[in-house]
Amino acid sequence: MRTRNHRLIQPHARIVPLLQQARLWEPTKINSVNVDARLICALLERWRPETHTFILPTGECTITLEDVHMLLGLKVDGIPVTIEREITWDYFEDFLGKQMEDIEKSRKTVKLKWLSSYMTELSDDPRPEAVVYHFRVYCLYIIGTLLMPDTTGNKVHIKWLALLDKNPEEIGEYSWGSACLAWLYRGMCDAAHTQVHDVPGCTLLIQAWAYSRILAIAPVPKKYISSEFPFANMWVK
Repeated sequence: MRTRNHRLIQPHARIVPLLQQARLWEPTKINSVNVDARLICALLERWRPETHTFILPTGECTITLEDVHMLLGLKVDGIPVTIEREITWDYFEDFLGKQMEDIEKSRKTVKLKWLSSYMTELSDDPRPEAVVYHFRVYCLYIIGTLLMPDTTGNKVHIKWLALLDKNPEEIGEYSWGSACLAWLYRGMCDAAHTQVHDVPGCTLLIQAWAYSRILAIAPVPKKYISSEFPFANMWVK
């Protein structure tokens, strides 16, 4: 079973206020961590798609919206995350303020490496619109790496830009936590089949949930961050 490790890219100080308005600032506090593929595989063996629950010797349990909020710091109420229009490459380039080579384009997906390299350019660009471009790139990166990653592990679909074509305050009205959990549920249901070897979705959430609910398998939490929000950082080695 292949899982995605979480690698934090610290946001530039100039976009922090925009991330706070968009309610996406808290997840950026989660430090880089390796996800235990063996733990994820063991839990998926007990996952039942019919009920969306883990069948354990002590009974049934599942990841809830409260867990999403407490562990990842995401908002779990508000407007549903839905995409109602198609995003073209021309729109993508205009929306992010940068042209892409044809070789970098692949079936409406962009490489996360391209996004991360773009984010290093902000310090050399004093224009106010550059901050907005950088904010959108960072949001797209967070969606593709933490909130709703797919099975590729190194790409993110440009369709998510349809959600970022708003002011940060309007973006903050979305229920990002509900979308993250729904995407993870779907990924776990797909991965529960024996022929599937990739787990789409936030596997970091599965691991943090297991450590917080099944204390017998949890490592010793770090005392100096045990009270900091979001609580997924408690078990970061």
